[in-house]
Amino acid sequence: NSGEINPGKPIGRLDIKGDYTQDSNGALNIEIAGNERGEFDQINVLGRANLGGRLNIKLVNKFKPHNGDKFEIVRYDSSEGEGFTDVSGLAQKRGKFKIAYGKNNVTLIFTHDNKEKEQESKI
Repeated sequence: NSGEINPGKPIGRLDIKGDYTQDSNGALNIEIAGNERGEFDQINVLGRANLGGRLNIKLVNKFKPHNGDKFEIVRYDSSEGEGFTDVSGLAQKRGKFKIAYGKNNVTLIFTHDNKEKEQESKI
């Protein structure tokens, strides 16, 4: 795939039967409106995933993630390749997302920025 993938409108899950390749020109757009399954976009690949290109992360509906919140955005039977080569939306007002590539999934993990946390505790 060298186009854009939007798993849901506004939020949803896209099931792909078979292998999925996102090349360097492709983009996966993930919207997050909450931390429960069904409140964030997800791709479920029933085969091998080869992820490249761009990952765009966007918080919607005024959702504010908490420290340690996890979002399994991609599931697959197996994977190959190095992962996404460009990511937007990692940095947020209250912290940042980290990407964890697992044996069968890609998960976003939110962590608070220490400076913001210190400021909040002083108020």
